[in-house]
Amino acid sequence: MKAFLCFFIGLYGSFCFGQLDANETNRSLIDKTNGIDTAYIEDISDKFIVKLNRDSKIDFYTIKTGGFPSVSIAPNTTNNFCFGLDYKFIGFSIGFPKKWYENTDSHGLKGKTTAFSIGFSLFFNKFLQTFNYNMAKGYYIKESEYFVPNWQEGITPYIQFPNFKSTRFSTTTSYIMNGNKFSYRSFSQQTQIQKKSAGSLIPSLTNEYLYTSDNVEGFSDKKHKLKLSSTLFVGYQYNWVIIKNLNFSSGIFPGYGWGYVKNFEPDNLPEKTYWEEKWALNFNANLNYQWKNLFFGVQFSSLNHFTKEDDSKINNTINYENIYIGYQFNSPKRIEKYVNWIEKKLF
Repeated sequence: MKAFLCFFIGLYGSFCFGQLDANETNRSLIDKTNGIDTAYIEDISDKFIVKLNRDSKIDFYTIKTGGFPSVSIAPNTTNNFCFGLDYKFIGFSIGFPKKWYENTDSHGLKGKTTAFSIGFSLFFNKFLQTFNYNMAKGYYIKESEYFVPNWQEGITPYIQFPNFKSTRFSTTTSYIMNGNKFSYRSFSQQTQIQKKSAGSLIPSLTNEYLYTSDNVEGFSDKKHKLKLSSTLFVGYQYNWVIIKNLNFSSGIFPGYGWGYVKNFEPDNLPEKTYWEEKWALNFNANLNYQWKNLFFGVQFSSLNHFTKEDDSKINNTINYENIYIGYQFNSPKRIEKYVNWIEKKLF
């Protein structure tokens, strides 16, 4: 892990100095409609893009208290399937119901998890705005052997919290400083193609609503915790064109923020309210290939939030892995007309 982080820190430093050169753009190559340098980026956002994702998003909590070993609370999630649409400056994705494909073999050991996610993104020239909603219900303790005598993996059930529920809604506003040469869309939406290697500094602001709740034995009221937080990230993303149509992209984004917390426990009244300091680190790696109208690729990202509560250090981690395949169609005339009208109003 240290070597991995050193690589990205070196990457961050090396390309920061190239940011000034990136702004010296050859004006004759600028696509005035999209504000991009056509020597570096090919825009194909007029295509209607359909994408199928097989992903795994695990939102878990690792708690370290004093001299005790770390304990992780995680949902029993496996692979998910998600359907996505991208056109012009708009992106949309929604997950399929898990009952269509879920393997229930692990329910007896880890319990059942119900999960749902939906995402929406908008590009405004160099600005990117995303909206994401995620819900998961049903968690278990990974290190159940610390609490259950003679616990055996694959035989003894894990300690389960079937009513523990996490609801998260977040919005992120990002500014892609070198957006005329560096294409964020080339790996996030596939509505552009990176023709020459380039990178960009990307500051972003994330606002988040997080609500967790669980039943408490002997009480009718649930314990719950509400967090409203804002986190500022500043990082660097680089697109490396390995060969024509084969692109590797990676970035690292440290962040810092504060959150307002309301914590209610029916067996420990009254309700507590306080402010919470938060450090964050987000890194990602993406590999994608384009062949005519067909494209496919793999993605990985890890978002970590580090907070402290009383004597406990808490790391909320969201790991995301994705394999996708998609196809670019000519856009339906009716949709093209409507979206073009919106685009003219906005830009």
